[in-house]
Amino acid sequence: MELVLDNFIKVLREKNLKISPSETLDAVEALKTVGISDKNTLKEALATCLAKSREDKNQFYQCFEMFFSMSKADSNTQENNENDEKKVISGPIADMLSQQSLEELVGAIYQSGNNVNIQNIRLFTQRGVYTRRILEDLGIEQLRNNYLMERSKE
Repeated sequence: MELVLDNFIKVLREKNLKISPSETLDAVEALKTVGISDKNTLKEALATCLAKSREDKNQFYQCFEMFFSMSKADSNTQENNENDEKKVISGPIADMLSQQSLEELVGAIYQSGNNVNIQNIRLFTQRGVYTRRILEDLGIEQLRNNYLMERSKE
């Protein structure tokens, strides 16, 4: 979970929130203290450590909701996959596309980015490699194979 917090702090810094190393350590301690079971408690604890002004808090809350809704979207995708086993072309990507759920798709892409350690990208020339890794993590091969099997039946 500390890796997730580290990535969240990177997002906050990209949104021009000034967060010192000591504030980051405070946030880690807050995370350990309140845990992750109650999202609102976690949000308020982290806001206390990481947002200084009213403007910072507004930016923090927006980032928090967007960043941590990704986990929710990922769990919703798993539930939908279990409930919808009768689809001909299935898989995480196919399910999200067929339901036209942009939030779930963005969440899954974000989670896959974490899974393939996209934060380690250093050069613009690595974009293609990481894009492929994300697609593979999302199950693009399963989608492709299912699609080809359906086309061959026609």
